[in-house]
Amino acid sequence: MRALFQRFFPFLLLCLLLASCRAAPGASQARTGTPQQASIVHDEVKRTFIYYAPANLPTEPVPLVFMLHGGGGSAEHTMTTMTEGRWNALGEQFAIDPARVYGAGHSNGGMMAFRLAIELGDRIAAAFSSAGNLARTSECAPPNRAVPILYLAGTANPMMPFEGGPIAIPDSSDRGEVLSAAETVQFWVEALHVPADPEESALPDVVPSDGSTVTLFRYGGDAGRAAFLFYRVEGGGHGWPSPTPFGRWQQARKGQKNQDINACDEAWRFFQAHSLALP
Repeated sequence: MRALFQRFFPFLLLCLLLASCRAAPGASQARTGTPQQASIVHDEVKRTFIYYAPANLPTEPVPLVFMLHGGGGSAEHTMTTMTEGRWNALGEQFAIDPARVYGAGHSNGGMMAFRLAIELGDRIAAAFSSAGNLARTSECAPPNRAVPILYLAGTANPMMPFEGGPIAIPDSSDRGEVLSAAETVQFWVEALHVPADPEESALPDVVPSDGSTVTLFRYGGDAGRAAFLFYRVEGGGHGWPSPTPFGRWQQARKGQKNQDINACDEAWRFFQAHSLALP
């Protein structure tokens, strides 16, 4: 998996997101702050990111969400369209609660979120992968902690194959192969030591015209603190679920985008239920 990530991410462009101080709908930019771009140098490689600090950020330590975009994406696009301004962000100069650091991502970014959970289990409280299966070839060691995982996959994704195989990005070089969604689920069920017989529930089909529905599979734990959640988007493509529909070009390229749920809300609800037990 590590080799696959290095191929996808010769540089890393990400968003640092704070979710506890969510801006009210229609809040002005002056009230909530302005996204800032910054960079760090690691292993002689300059890595840039965007962070967003609300003007009313509390003084006590707050949770931090790393949001990782997909291959060919950008932090700007992720900040403005994927999270739809529903997650706020901050940098290292703010008081961060080390027990509430989370990793989230879409597509290749979702695969990166999985890697965070596998290799930084002592620092990541929970992780969310949207449309990002596990890599078929992996150099990562087994997870060092049972990190709570939320995983979302569309059954009709033209880029990240639900049944596994080569990643299909138009006009792109070889992106490697991924496990199927079922194999990805099986990996985490075994890694987290949760029962293999999930509680299954069909979520409301709020927007019938989006051509997709969502089925939730809950593995282990009680209703509020499940160790592993799998959202199977029936008929869903390569979209981050949210109320905003794809345009014609996006739909032709990525398939149907589910509008029944908002992935930001689902992820934050899951994250809120989990924190690290620090010494």
